[in-house]
Amino acid sequence: MRYILDTNIWVELAGKRLTCNDVRNAGVQIALAPLVIIELVNGVIRGGEARFADNKAMIACMAQGQPEILELPKIFVNKLIWNLPFGRACPLGFPSGPNDVALSAWGLRPDPDWFSAKFSAGIEFLIASIVQVRNGANPQKNNRGLYVDSQFFWYLGDPELTIVTMENFSSEINASPPSQSDYRAG
Repeated sequence: MRYILDTNIWVELAGKRLTCNDVRNAGVQIALAPLVIIELVNGVIRGGEARFADNKAMIACMAQGQPEILELPKIFVNKLIWNLPFGRACPLGFPSGPNDVALSAWGLRPDPDWFSAKFSAGIEFLIASIVQVRNGANPQKNNRGLYVDSQFFWYLGDPELTIVTMENFSSEINASPPSQSDYRAG
């Protein structure tokens, strides 16, 4: 089992409300999501010198044991759909590298029922987000984390990944099977 720690978990570590031992308990395997890294780097820059020592400790903890850095969600989903352990899926056009796979040339199409089951949490969160916007929510003003949060749940298509967060998404994700709603409130 590998764990994706949400930005809020790393922020708790930088704020000294968690220790590196809390996060790295018993050899836990950490997988880093690209958008979490981006959010944290933005925070480190905004924190400046005043927060540098705390942020440095957070980054040192993050780097322990050479954690896996996940692909961006679109690439990650493509690899799971096409069962590709290497290279890139190139659904349009032709391969551009030796390990790229031109899926359209093979005429392959994913099964919609399989896709819906595999990525149900991502789909469910996306639909809940669309409903919020349709009902007048302004994500920039009311829910600044909506975009990043919506990216997380696609990673649950891999049954070996669990998201650890301090947020409660039970109102957005409530119909997915347990393997697709596998996130832990910190």
